[in-house]
Amino acid sequence: TKKGDWATAGYTVSLQYSANNGTSWTTLTSGFAAALGTWSWNIGQSIPTSNNQALIRIQGDTPYTVVLDDSNLPFTVKGQVILGQPDAAGIELHVGDPYSITWTRFGSVAQVNLFYSTDNGSTYPNPVNTGGPVDATLGTFAWPAGVPNQIVGNVMRVKVVDAANAVVVDTSANPFEITGKLVLNAPNGSVDCVVGSPCTIQWTPTGTFQNTVTLQYTVD
Repeated sequence: TKKGDWATAGYTVSLQYSANNGTSWTTLTSGFAAALGTWSWNIGQSIPTSNNQALIRIQGDTPYTVVLDDSNLPFTVKGQVILGQPDAAGIELHVGDPYSITWTRFGSVAQVNLFYSTDNGSTYPNPVNTGGPVDATLGTFAWPAGVPNQIVGNVMRVKVVDAANAVVVDTSANPFEITGKLVLNAPNGSVDCVVGSPCTIQWTPTGTFQNTVTLQYTVD
């Protein structure tokens, strides 16, 4: 709030940020017209996050640096993570296939943890990165050993979480499904099957199949 002749005299101010309750300060902008009374803060990647220790200071520019005011109470500046994939509707993954979970981080989020849900997001008890937190700057993490054997229908979702602040989280906007795979082994290629004689059909299933399979043939 402007007081006295600061509103009309053309004075300028600087705005500063502290992530440690005022121990140190970083200048956000300077030479800003005091009469405007507002400044839009676009919090960039270089701004350190702060858990209820953030303060803002407004201070007159030289020679009026003795004129200043700080936030009355500390506040929180937290990062943001946005899940990239799996997020779209209609995704179908296959057991054992390679698949990478992706995300974008905003702010100084250093590490993330990844989890998946088998109940449409009601709970996320299943860790993806079982070897410890993942470097958030990578923005991608391949599912270890491929897509898991979770054939439970179109009820799967993934969650990405800031390892240092569990309230910084994003989840799949849409559920996805994991299905098994079938690979036909025989007959395959130059094999002669004789009418009236047995001809063995062989296949390899991947994943836990709860149903039977259908065998079909074509001559064209």
